[in-house]
Amino acid sequence: MSGITTVETQTIQTSVFLPFNSGQSPIALHRLRFTVQMEKRVVLITGCSSGIGLGLAVLLASDSGQRFKVYATMRDLSKKEYLLECVRGCHADTFEILQMDVTDQQSVLATIEKIKENRVDILVCNAGIGLMGPLECHTYYTMKKIFDVNLFGTIGTIQAFLPGMKQRRSGRIIISSSVGGLQGSLNSKTDMLL
Repeated sequence: MSGITTVETQTIQTSVFLPFNSGQSPIALHRLRFTVQMEKRVVLITGCSSGIGLGLAVLLASDSGQRFKVYATMRDLSKKEYLLECVRGCHADTFEILQMDVTDQQSVLATIEKIKENRVDILVCNAGIGLMGPLECHTYYTMKKIFDVNLFGTIGTIQAFLPGMKQRRSGRIIISSSVGGLQGSLNSKTDMLL
């Protein structure tokens, strides 16, 4: 990993009390202007080829204050064109697309190595797939794939990024999910029989 750090500067104006000096009132109030360097928040988002992941990546990358460096990840980079179209005009140093398959631990670990800042401040576990229809219409493999991505993929991603956050004693993990598991749909006669 490289040691490059992206830094944002912000000018802050504040009031401070200075010690008593001869010729001044006991409480001398002075205005100071100084520049504080603030690092951009590094955000890694999984599942950015469409939906919430794509929308969040565009929102953060286009932040007018350039407070975020967004790593938008997706399993299939052939789907990146729409995302690139959406972020056109954003600052080049606020956005990068990386290939990452949450079901492949080697892919997740390789992604960690590609993060220039050597840290992730906010991890958004958004990758997920859905399945609709009657139980008997789906194969075991199809249903297993849902768990591999939605559950075990999320757990594996968190396990890969959490140690760095714990070491720095800083970080946030956001997990998005669907209400589909709680609220099914009655879309066929077979569903009503179950």
